[in-house]
Amino acid sequence: MEVLEEIQLVPEIFIVEDETIIAIDIETRLNALGYNVIGSAKSGEEVLSFVEEKQPDLILMDINLGGKIDGVETASIIRRKYDIPIVYLTAYADEKTIGRAKLTQPYGYIIKPFDGLAVRSTIETALYKYKTEKKIKEDEKWLNIILDNISDAIISTDAAGKILYMNPVAERLTGFSKEAAINKDLNSVYNIIPIDSDISSLISDEELLEEINSSGKYSFLLSAEGAKILIKDTARTIKDDNQNIIGVVIVFRGLKKKE
Repeated sequence: MEVLEEIQLVPEIFIVEDETIIAIDIETRLNALGYNVIGSAKSGEEVLSFVEEKQPDLILMDINLGGKIDGVETASIIRRKYDIPIVYLTAYADEKTIGRAKLTQPYGYIIKPFDGLAVRSTIETALYKYKTEKKIKEDEKWLNIILDNISDAIISTDAAGKILYMNPVAERLTGFSKEAAINKDLNSVYNIIPIDSDISSLISDEELLEEINSSGKYSFLLSAEGAKILIKDTARTIKDDNQNIIGVVIVFRGLKKKE
């Protein structure tokens, strides 16, 4: 039986450094470490032109790059438009520049003069971190697609009870859009009223009516429009690895259309 081996792709790296000797030194070191340097540029304009055609796996960016746009501004454009991880090259940068650099969410810094072990460690850490974050984003995207298309209404909150997510069914039942509800207190959107009166006129199914009167799992949801909607709900706390509560998920279903 033929066994297919997993192909390990060599990371493609692009260098942005305005000093030619330093750029050559970096490329030589990276090639010796087994990386594939697919090009270099001396200015932000050059690298932006390059990534339009081919996106590398990682860009090493001189933080004090000369030209019309410096390394920090160039990195910001690249992250925003192309989502390519950036590792800054720097010998020295003032506090203001470092502050601006942090806003671009770099995946590391390589300090000049370069040390081979530090270069490899920083690059591998950056690639791993980027791959992990990308996988998390993809998983979140698929999860949101699933939650957005199920028949039950779902609302999730953080530990303080601030709404983090609600699906389209929850939007319809509560009368609040997701955009309007996010970061609001749960009680201001999910306004529950206990059943304290005869609801036989609302329910024709006798078995359901009996369950409602005996289970205590049913209540009225007061929507943003003032409608009272009979719902059945369940709530579960979300805990971290240390069993600390970090949020709540509420799943509910409307049993009566809004009037």
